[in-house]
Amino acid sequence: MKQQISILGLGQIGTSFSLALKPHAELFERVGYDPNTDVLKEAHKMGFVDRKEANVVSAVKDADLVLFGTPDEDFSSSLETIASALKGGVIFLDASPLISMHIDQAQDILEADCFFVGFNPIINPKYLQGVDVADASATHDLFENGIVAITPAKNTPAEIVDYVVHLTKLVGATPLFGDPMEIDSFITAAYLMPKVIAAAFFADVSSQASWREIQRITGHPFMRFVEMLGDEDTSNSLVAALLANPENATWRLNGMIQILTKIKELVHTNDHDTLQTIFETAQQAVTESRKTRFTHELSSEDRDQARSKATDVIRSFLWPGRRRKRLE
Repeated sequence: MKQQISILGLGQIGTSFSLALKPHAELFERVGYDPNTDVLKEAHKMGFVDRKEANVVSAVKDADLVLFGTPDEDFSSSLETIASALKGGVIFLDASPLISMHIDQAQDILEADCFFVGFNPIINPKYLQGVDVADASATHDLFENGIVAITPAKNTPAEIVDYVVHLTKLVGATPLFGDPMEIDSFITAAYLMPKVIAAAFFADVSSQASWREIQRITGHPFMRFVEMLGDEDTSNSLVAALLANPENATWRLNGMIQILTKIKELVHTNDHDTLQTIFETAQQAVTESRKTRFTHELSSEDRDQARSKATDVIRSFLWPGRRRKRLE
């Protein structure tokens, strides 16, 4: 008997997750849902999912595991819509960028025998080099050599956490555990603030009388900012993420305001040496970040061993409080 994994949202994360599980057809049936019917039909036609459901309740009613990958602003309403359809023992993985508020909402909405786990993927570093930031294409190895930040809700059974850890390894990633607020602070710094800076830049420059002329002479640095804000859903998801995590967002914004104010003062006073130190320190941090991000890679042998063990754990998994036949 296969385990049903229902994937809500067939964007880059949801579809890549499904593609990563495709080689394990003996373990899983992959059920896909997306509010965009054209996306849903294409995903099924291309074999990205085994079965498509146009109704979100129908998509989850027999699920053993649900991966939630739709925009942040839809979380609470979506959860309320599907909560009564979820069967006991279901694992609910939330792949949203920020998790702490979602944990609180899930505990208010979900039944006690539904297990909520934050599941935030940090993608394969090879897709950070030579690929447009706005490229949202899905791929079977998006998670390989990446990291998944795992943040279980309080009182989540150890066996559920163990299952999620091995599922993470099955898709080629390394688990990273952390407190929800801690993980949110990391995500705010690494993902949200670059987009906020880009939005602030465009809000400023596009309001100038010379905006028409500026657009005609843009170069590579300008286009990097364009790429970060290129998705039509970016503004909605960015606002939702910032308002869902105001403490971390405010703290990061204050830090940037302080350094920008300092740079402005140094330019005004013509302080060449201090400016040089600030920018050299920043460049050293960039170099160190690239080295750290791009050198984390498991050997193929280690990855195969991790997947083999993960397959065994998932095949024999027994949901707490629910009998389940061992998969043949």
